[in-house]
Amino acid sequence: MMETTFALEPIRRLLMDFYRVTGHQLGIFDVEGKAVLRCPAQFHLFCRMIQSTAEGRRRCMNCDRQGFRTAQKTGELCTYRCHAGLLEVCAPVTDGGEVISYLMFGHLLDSRSPEQQWEQTRAGCEAFCTDLAALREAFDTLQKVEPE
Repeated sequence: MMETTFALEPIRRLLMDFYRVTGHQLGIFDVEGKAVLRCPAQFHLFCRMIQSTAEGRRRCMNCDRQGFRTAQKTGELCTYRCHAGLLEVCAPVTDGGEVISYLMFGHLLDSRSPEQQWEQTRAGCEAFCTDLAALREAFDTLQKVEPE
């Protein structure tokens, strides 16, 4: 396997500019799925709440791994819903036809009814989230995007 190195400072500036313009956290992951760089470094409160439990963290990691596998297999950007019902996007970064890393962003809701989306989220998280009222408050602050 080829070892990949990154010029992190120019990439960090680019990711931070993307975040400032869109409000979307963006991350670069190596081929093993390990975060190389995230801007901003801290997840949205909603995701931090879910990942505060071992089960929530496990489910998030499984979703990320599935996104990496799909992007690797297809060689194309893939959009999917995580276990908590949020939209996630994973794009393979290639060099000479070989995937060398992944670009990910997400933690988004779509334009459907927030109540519909909350019900999907609640159903997926109630088994391991102890404070659903606080989770709902964090959910209500997530960005909404059009499917395109």
